[in-house]
Amino acid sequence: MTNAICTLGQVPLFADADIRSGVVSQQLFGEELIVLEKAGAWLHIVRPFDNTDAWMEEKYQIGLRDDLLSDGASENGHRIVTAPHAALRTPEGRQVLMLPAGAIWPVPIGHSLQLGNTSLVPEYDGDLSLTGRNTDPERICRQWLSLPYVQGGRSGYGFDGGGLVQTLCRCMGVGIPQDCGQQAMLGETVNFMHEVRKGDLAFFDNEDGEIAHVGMILGEGQVVHCHREVSIDRIDQQGIFDTVAGRYSHRLRIIKRLLPEQETN
Repeated sequence: MTNAICTLGQVPLFADADIRSGVVSQQLFGEELIVLEKAGAWLHIVRPFDNTDAWMEEKYQIGLRDDLLSDGASENGHRIVTAPHAALRTPEGRQVLMLPAGAIWPVPIGHSLQLGNTSLVPEYDGDLSLTGRNTDPERICRQWLSLPYVQGGRSGYGFDGGGLVQTLCRCMGVGIPQDCGQQAMLGETVNFMHEVRKGDLAFFDNEDGEIAHVGMILGEGQVVHCHREVSIDRIDQQGIFDTVAGRYSHRLRIIKRLLPEQETN
């Protein structure tokens, strides 16, 4: 069992050690993982942040580093990429790597990141934000509008519904699973639409009554979610209203509050 930090921008994670099993999530730059075992051309991993248990192709092992674990890679007070993308450069100004939204800066603030013989710093500090409960999710998600839906996505290259909400919650200092069904089991129920607050999570079910979609309330009858793309749409007690199609696209099942005393800027 080996702990490591991912130093590749984004790596797909699969349900099983078979590419046909489908992408269930992504491992992003700066995130910690634990390699449980190697099986042929695959690595069985767990991501401590949300307990994701998945498989990664062994070819990506070159991008896993264990020497960064002592440099302050912590979920408390870290910085996360909130711009759609952020560039890393050398002190001389040479751009080396592009990080997607959701990636973690795995060293203390003010420190450079040493990858091999190369020292890297963010090209623009404004692309990264400190996580915390006073973070305004609306300010962040408006930078992500029109990013595409990607199965298992949780980055600036594309999101799925649960991945978008998970990343927004992470920016607000709260760790939750990526799966929307698991997300719906968390927090306190908000019984009435007039009681909702910015940051509450709205869950939507399918014809079988299963939780199949999630979005984050922004207030004033608006919800941000990722269906075809990241968008902000109208929401009421029935669900999400698609103004383009002129009909309800998702049926509201329940609203949950993860931060009872949340105050956003």
